[in-house]
Amino acid sequence: MKILILAGDTDGNLGDLAIVTATCEAIRRQVPGAEISIVSSRQNRDRERLKVRTIARGWRGLPRLAATAASADLVICGGGGLFQDDDSRLKMPYWAVRLAALRILSRQIAGFSIGAGPLDYRSSRFFASIALRALDPVSVRDALARDVVASLTKKRVHVVPDPAFMLQSSDTELADAALLDAGVPPRPTPCIGVAVRRWFHKHSSLVPYQYASKFGIGKDRGRSEMSTYVDRVAAALDEVAATARAHIVFMPTY
Repeated sequence: MKILILAGDTDGNLGDLAIVTATCEAIRRQVPGAEISIVSSRQNRDRERLKVRTIARGWRGLPRLAATAASADLVICGGGGLFQDDDSRLKMPYWAVRLAALRILSRQIAGFSIGAGPLDYRSSRFFASIALRALDPVSVRDALARDVVASLTKKRVHVVPDPAFMLQSSDTELADAALLDAGVPPRPTPCIGVAVRRWFHKHSSLVPYQYASKFGIGKDRGRSEMSTYVDRVAAALDEVAATARAHIVFMPTY
């Protein structure tokens, strides 16, 4: 069975990479020997880590993406917050055009545990409805996403928890070695992991933040709110560390 996965920012976002990793693991449990393809800018890493076929991201990968979609038994669209406009109003037009084009070539495109919302702009909701027409079945990752999507389609919308929750645990000795290498005291010291993501969504714009930041556009988006947030998180963690005599470990999301 040939399966093509269309996902979020697996190149930089560790959460999205975890979702795709778990999705590949789940597929292989259900369909041993499945041939899985993903779009990637880190093709060597993903071929080795995920044991998948890779398609170059961007314009140069389009011919192979089209050929792979045409030959696939199933295309899966899912992995992270795909249907939203809190960062950029270009995101929904992008997914609508991409899915509508691939629907012409594909036997079936399934929406799998999609993160949806907010969709604050009328144009975003319009393009989201177009994207949903290409998906069958449609599933989202939580009830909030279902409320957003259900108003945009007549199709039944299922709730399927985020695939990252299905990730298989790594070896405990590997985890202990990684913590020791990072300077974390050995157990039984309470250890609390914290993954703080930079919050910049104050007002949506046409240019996605990851591109705007490279050119110095909108670099102050949400800066004051983020400063307040950091202060509050730091104060809370200081109190937790003092009360529980815990060690705080910051873990990257990107």
